[in-house]
Amino acid sequence: DAARMMREFLGEAILDRIAAAIDADRPRLRADLCASQIVGILMARQILALPELAAADRELLVGIYGRTIQRYLTEPLDSS
Repeated sequence: DAARMMREFLGEAILDRIAAAIDADRPRLRADLCASQIVGILMARQILALPELAAADRELLVGIYGRTIQRYLTEPLDSS
């Protein structure tokens, strides 16, 4: 139930809005890919407390992850 409730909240409150703002093919997949990165960062830093990631400066992480999230939002999704 908790996973379903979280999925519904994320889907309706956040991901649907992000997808609506994306001007590229497969907007919902792109929004889901962004969410997977953000949830992964939160899990690794806050719950698992992976030492290097937890200690990393926020600006460093923004620079690293920002490029990946931007790619999900704007670049082709094919494997090439």
